[in-house]
Amino acid sequence: MTAAIWWVRRDLRLVDNQALTAALYQGGAVLPVFVVDPALLNSPYVGERRTAFLFGGLRALATALAERGGRLIVRHGDPATVLATLCYESGANAVYAESDVSPYATARDRRVAAALPVPLHLTGGLTIREPAATLKDDGTPYTVYTPYSRRWRSHPPVRRSDILAAARALETPAAIASDALLEATAPESAVFMPGEEEAKRRLRAFVAGPQAPI
Repeated sequence: MTAAIWWVRRDLRLVDNQALTAALYQGGAVLPVFVVDPALLNSPYVGERRTAFLFGGLRALATALAERGGRLIVRHGDPATVLATLCYESGANAVYAESDVSPYATARDRRVAAALPVPLHLTGGLTIREPAATLKDDGTPYTVYTPYSRRWRSHPPVRRSDILAAARALETPAAIASDALLEATAPESAVFMPGEEEAKRRLRAFVAGPQAPI
């Protein structure tokens, strides 16, 4: 049986997930994998609130996957090493992930692609418009908001039919081991609750509210 790895990063969701959809399209088993990267977890920019939000979102994703017959696989370590090992363990023929434009992410993805025995396919989905679609005609980024917003609006609006539906069923090999999810309790003063359902609720409220998006 063919298999593909869905490398979960910021995209802790099933609805409108291009990377997951691409992994499912190959027609075999799908391994949803989250790599707990020490370089990120131990960053000075990561505190208890951010850690609690991350692991709360992962628990919500794990529940949603289990409801569809799948399973979230969690591994700790360097993504290049972890994903290469999982390719050999599972026989996966490709790794799919949502592209990221941060300097750390782009450097990491180059390292991972070089280490993998199979192709790494990066999809859109992190932003509504791909970054290249909102550049000036000379290929440089806007530094003034108004012309940027005009360029953003010049593209066709996203239609409801463009939104990818959540997968109804997934098959994840039971033999692939997973580390336990860390228990990280959010402080009582936490403002944002984790999970896809809460994110969708906030998005609907924002779009319908007075502070409409550009």
